[in-house]
Amino acid sequence: FAIRDVNGDNFRLFRNWQRWNQAKSLDEFAAIQREEAAIPWVNTVAVGRGSAKAWYADIGAIPNAPGSSCNAAVAPLLAPSLPRVPVLDGSKSACDWQSDADSVQKGALGPTRMPSLQRDDYVANMNDSYWLSNPAQPLTGYPAIMGPAGSEAVSFRTRLGNLLAKGRLAGTDGYTGQYATSETVRKMVLNSRVYTAELFKADAMALICAAGPITVSGQTVDPTAACAVLGNWDNTGTRTSRGALLWDEFWTRASRTSSLYAVPFDAADPVNTPRQLKTDGTITAALQQAFGAAVLAVQASSYPLDAQRGDYLYATRGGQKIPLYGGCGGQGYFTIACSETPLSQGGYSMDNDPNGNSYMQVVRFPAGGVEAHTFLTFSLSDDPASAHNADYTRAYSEGQWHKVPFSEAEIAGDPALKLTSISE
Repeated sequence: FAIRDVNGDNFRLFRNWQRWNQAKSLDEFAAIQREEAAIPWVNTVAVGRGSAKAWYADIGAIPNAPGSSCNAAVAPLLAPSLPRVPVLDGSKSACDWQSDADSVQKGALGPTRMPSLQRDDYVANMNDSYWLSNPAQPLTGYPAIMGPAGSEAVSFRTRLGNLLAKGRLAGTDGYTGQYATSETVRKMVLNSRVYTAELFKADAMALICAAGPITVSGQTVDPTAACAVLGNWDNTGTRTSRGALLWDEFWTRASRTSSLYAVPFDAADPVNTPRQLKTDGTITAALQQAFGAAVLAVQASSYPLDAQRGDYLYATRGGQKIPLYGGCGGQGYFTIACSETPLSQGGYSMDNDPNGNSYMQVVRFPAGGVEAHTFLTFSLSDDPASAHNADYTRAYSEGQWHKVPFSEAEIAGDPALKLTSISE
């Protein structure tokens, strides 16, 4: 079989970024992306000074692989670990990558076959496919390698992200005003809402909490205390919230139940479906078992049922635990701090193989300059001896964005400024 990396022949990305640095308008920025088709792995969202438009694109170096008839025999075995990665029959020249009339690179998709969208309200991507970059104008009809469209693979996080944007534009989300100011957006992205709890907690508690003791693997679980914790929980995963631990453990198990929803996924209404839990005996029993198992898992750990989020979700620097917030996309957190460490191994540690917010930026273009606030959540240095091994992580823990000096005056006035002269 044959497998290869399209970026092995992609040296345009450096020129792409340099041209972007010099773009004079959003339209020029978008034109550069189409001309270079060089972005190696990420989605692009952009706005420009003086423009009332926002740009989304998944235009880059993408293999123009042939159809499934060219799949190697081993492809189905690799598919669970490498979804949508073309694993081709290497014995047939006809199964090599193809070129389009507008391909910028041999064997790559042409820009016209890759998704993009320009809107005057918003565009977004929440680590999902291009499909719902804006649900008012769904993107469809692109090659399968670009990701799914029209399927229930859309995540709860994508649904929540679009609801956050709509609520901000409508001014109905509880924040001041109707516009996406820098301050408001910085609060929104760290608010740690848990969308599955907003959707399903009340339904689940109605089915579980009045049922009495639950027997799980021969153990009897009284749900009373756990139900009280969930009832008092505010459905967020902030550092001090109490109840998110129990919900995470419950929903991880409950979500594996087939035919769980009373209102199933509807491709015509993907932001609002699925919703509501079924109430039949089979589903009720499955939810009770999931809840009982979640209670036992928490009880077996070193944490109480109502543990504060930051006590068990953390990153370690210098032997000290730095409390964090947010959670996993599967539970519908928009603020991502998703640990692969099981609770039984000391909590949700972000030290080993985490999936979370990394580099974040909120940028606006006031008259005469640029105002940028940033995080590098894992900090500036991975050297434990460095003073910068925990700087950004501690700031992120406190929700303290770093305002980047931009103008010469701001740079010169930065108390942390250090100048180094290098002579030949």
